[in-house]
Order: sequence, then structure tokens, then C-alpha cells
Amino acid sequence: MSERVKAIATGTLFGGSVDCYVLANEMRVVSQRGVIRALSGGTESGNIGRYIGRLPNKFAHLSSGPALEIELPGGGVAVARDAQWFVDVLKAYKAAWRDGELKPSQIHLAKNADAILDALAGVAIVALIDEATGYQSLREFDVLTRLFERTLRNEAAARRRLWEDGLVSSLCQTYRIQRNDSELPAPLMGVIGWIYKLVLGDEVHAEMKRRNPRGQKRDMHYQWWHDELRDLIEDDLRIIKALSDTSADKSEFKARMLAHYRKQPFQLVIGGAR
Repeated sequence: MSERVKAIATGTLFGGSVDCYVLANEMRVVSQRGVIRALSGGTESGNIGRYIGRLPNKFAHLSSGPALEIELPGGGVAVARDAQWFVDVLKAYKAAWRDGELKPSQIHLAKNADAILDALAGVAIVALIDEATGYQSLREFDVLTRLFERTLRNEAAARRRLWEDGLVSSLCQTYRIQRNDSELPAPLMGVIGWIYKLVLGDEVHAEMKRRNPRGQKRDMHYQWWHDELRDLIEDDLRIIKALSDTSADKSEFKARMLAHYRKQPFQLVIGGAR
């Protein structure tokens, strides 16, 4: 067997009969004992090679699927097989049964294989393992962590003007907000927050607000962006100004923004309510 890889998440499938794992290299595997339990309905044990060897010769390639010795999170080792290999074995039993190529003593194995394939019902076994082991949540957390590292600072940078007069004036006109001497009129702040959410995405927007909570000494949100993100947003602000300039009112502007950033269908209503 090859060098051991550690399992970082564990779970069970099909009513607990098959132990499944996500390895440190993100490979999804099932325990070899679990494969035998699943095929036999929990009544048999032994070497999986014996089961594969009794299939028709056209399935001989399945015997070459490598067994992996893996380290378990709580200590100890287990022998595992690639999850897709397990599905291929199930399909082989079903196909051989359908073609009348099995001995009577193998029919119960094929029936169990068929039942498991029905349980999969077109769902990828990788997705089932991710759900059973909780790895989906771990992966999403890791992806978000890397996203935040690329986009948001841990401390606010020096303040530099982002919302130029032309864009502010355009939005004030679109939303019928009275423009005063302040850089950003208070009634416009909610609009800006909504724009940030659309442009940045829900996750980054929520993390930005967490790092920069409401308060008297609150920084401007953009002070928490990495320079690369700020450059991208500045390009977006030019698009947003064009959308605002060409919208008759805030309803049309909102609809155009949702169509552009969230791919929601846009339908312009002329001469009627929006």
C-alpha cells in the first residue's frame, strides 16, 4: 500500500453500514469493510478481492483499484477505497445481474447493490460524503476565509475619497435626495450600503460590517479593502454612475442594478408603475 494519508473528516452512509472519509488531499474514500457490509447486507466479511474476482471478466479492471491505508482522526488506521470505485463496483453487480451473468449465490449481492444505487438516485457520492462527514461546511468556511484574506484588511487603511461628486450627485437625483455640503448626505448612506452588498457579495459585505461595526469612531467601509479590491470597485462605480444617469427613478435604477449584479430579469415598464 502507498503512504498513509490522514482522514480529516469522517461519517457514515446508507444507515451506518459504510464508513466514509475525506482525506487531507481531499480524496473521498469509503472503508473496505463498509463496501463488503453494503454488498452483503451486513452478513458477510472477508477480502473484497474475492467478490470482485467472481464478477465476469469484463469487470476485472475493478480489481486493480488500489486499497489505501489511512490514518483516522482519533487514532488507528483503516483500509479504504476510492468512493467512485465503490460506485463502479455497485454498477458492475447491477449490470451483471441484468445480463444474467451471476451465480445464484451472488444475486443477493446484486440486489443490495441495486438498492444502494437507487438510494444514490443520481446524487454524486462525493456530495453525499461531504454531507455525511460535515466536510461541506468545513470547505465553505475555508473558502470564505481565503476570500476574506484576499479582499479585506485586518486594520483600516488611511482614508481616501472613493465616492466622487459626479456619482453622489447622480444618485441623489435618482433617489430624490437633497444634496447638501456634506460629502455623503445621510439619506444616501443606506443606498451606498445596498450597493456595497450587491457589488461585494453577501459574505464579504457581512464580514466587512463585522470588522467595522456601527459606532461613533467607525471607519468608512472602503478603508478595510485591499488595494486590489478598491481598484475593482472603482471600475464598478463608473458602471453604477452610468446606470444611475440613465434611470428615470430609483425603481428603475434598482432593477438595473439587480439585473447587472444578481442576474435578475429586468423589464422596463413605460408609462406605468414599476
